[in-house]
Amino acid sequence: MLDVSKETHIEFLRAAVAHLQTRLVEAEKKNQELALAKKLDEEICQALAEELLILRKKFFRPGREKQNKNGPKSSVNRKNLPHNRPPEECPEPESVELVSEEVTHKIIDSSCTCSGDLAKMKGGFESSTEIDVIMHRYKLVTHKRQKYICKSCSKMVTAPGAPKLKSGCEFSLQMATQVATDKFQHHIPLNRQCQQLAKYGVQVEAKTLFRLTSFLHDRLAPLVKLIKGDVLSRPQISIDEAPMRILATDQQGYVWVVANNYGAFYQYEVTRSGAVAREMLKGFKGVVMCDGYSGYHRLQDNDGLIYAQCWAHCRRKFFDAMAKHPESKRAVELIDRLFEIDRKAKDLQHLGELRATESKVIMAEFDAYLESRRGKFLESMAFGKAVTYYDERKDALHQFLNHSVVPLDNNTAERALRAPVMGRNNFQGFRSIDGADVAMTFYSIITSCKAVKVEPRTYMLAMAIRSARAEELMTPYRYAVDLRNQADLKVASEFEVLRQAH
Repeated sequence: MLDVSKETHIEFLRAAVAHLQTRLVEAEKKNQELALAKKLDEEICQALAEELLILRKKFFRPGREKQNKNGPKSSVNRKNLPHNRPPEECPEPESVELVSEEVTHKIIDSSCTCSGDLAKMKGGFESSTEIDVIMHRYKLVTHKRQKYICKSCSKMVTAPGAPKLKSGCEFSLQMATQVATDKFQHHIPLNRQCQQLAKYGVQVEAKTLFRLTSFLHDRLAPLVKLIKGDVLSRPQISIDEAPMRILATDQQGYVWVVANNYGAFYQYEVTRSGAVAREMLKGFKGVVMCDGYSGYHRLQDNDGLIYAQCWAHCRRKFFDAMAKHPESKRAVELIDRLFEIDRKAKDLQHLGELRATESKVIMAEFDAYLESRRGKFLESMAFGKAVTYYDERKDALHQFLNHSVVPLDNNTAERALRAPVMGRNNFQGFRSIDGADVAMTFYSIITSCKAVKVEPRTYMLAMAIRSARAEELMTPYRYAVDLRNQADLKVASEFEVLRQAH
């Protein structure tokens, strides 16, 4: 990037300012157009908002873990903590602009009702905007590779063709990435995709679409190892698991995930044993955040690991006890204060300072309050169980006071599990272990793309093309950094052109 503070060439600076002004005017023009479109849709948006509010009240209960109106606001969901911010090297979320089209409507019969002639009014238009949709279009493409012959040695040469998903495959890379995106990002079962394709003239069976995802998996599978390297190279990770059934054998298995802001990788296992967690984190040195499941206790034996546990799960124990034990409310309020303090942090250094002062005081008050209540409840009661839960995990829960990179909760891993859990709501499980392994690859890629603000389908297509050409693959994080560097180079080149002109 150009360091303007060190630039001394006055003519170059003037040209640069003029260039930036032109781009600013164009951006302002687009903003005005968008503002006009927004204004025209305000009434519709208001009506939809009111209908949505009515439906929510009708079909959904209030949030399970929110306190009453008189209690302090819950702070469990927070987006601005340093642990939840995307890597600084990555670009901002991609903004997609609508394709604009202008349609002019004219009167064919130019006569007026009074039998006079109608004349065009110069610049006289009544304008309105609307958002239109172009339905899916599929086409049968015939690739003809031109053949050549050398006039000297009579050697025949054939022009290279487009990258193929697999030799002899009748479907393109674009088609395969669309099927995989619909299945694993948008959770549309393959049989439902077949029904949609039939509406547009493509007759295909579900097993054919599964083969497409398998072929694409073969091209993209090496990415999982690379993503795992990105994730485990950072000082903090989160881990969690969720049940998922194998339909062919009706066997219960588990989707395991390890995640942070640089990506996520998944693994399907038929067991919930903590040995899986140890195997997935082999070689990792740093902070591991998890929930209170006893299987994770094995991680405490791993050298180089800082074992931390989730305050959101601890809070839930005290919150559930509030119905019959009002004294739990004070514990919930103090835990909420921890999240509020974290939310004030500007960076990791500031976070460490806040925790060493304000959070430390809150923790002392929390321990003193629980100590004052001991002997006044049975351990079999809900409040007693909450206190026991805290006592058994106290050291792991207090790790955040010693290390600023330790988040207060395990929400990163739990968010990563939404993808397979949402899919489970639609297609119940995986047909086989092989199908589960294919799914883990795509979940790893898609979730990692989301973590660094990269569009998953675009990325998968780019990497599939690289694989078909035997080129080096890039993880979503590396791909995002590369996009950012390309944008910086483009801006720098624009300024260089201005410099040379002056």
